[in-house]
Amino acid sequence: MNAVAELELGGSPFECLARLRAVERAFGRPERRPRFAPRTLDLDLLLFGHAVVATPELTLPHPGLARRRFVLAPLAELAPELVPPGQTRAIAELLRDLDDPLRVEKLPGTEAAE
Repeated sequence: MNAVAELELGGSPFECLARLRAVERAFGRPERRPRFAPRTLDLDLLLFGHAVVATPELTLPHPGLARRRFVLAPLAELAPELVPPGQTRAIAELLRDLDDPLRVEKLPGTEAAE
């Protein structure tokens, strides 16, 4: 199951990433594991305001954001008009024009909270 959440919090993108990793660890995810190995929880930082970051630890916007239907579909529900840094088109446009055969289904009772 995939989901997208919008949060307001202070601090830097790196502090946010540290918080996300702490939540993953609390749910039993080890700090080190083989790439693409099964995991109990996988939290990705997709965007952090208008920040653009390119370090070995963190890349913002998330490098796969514009290529993944399972990210764009729920993100389009939250912010269809948002143009991510480095893009020229809004999330809804990126989703509409995406060449990804993956099917995304919304689970019943998963309406976005405001």
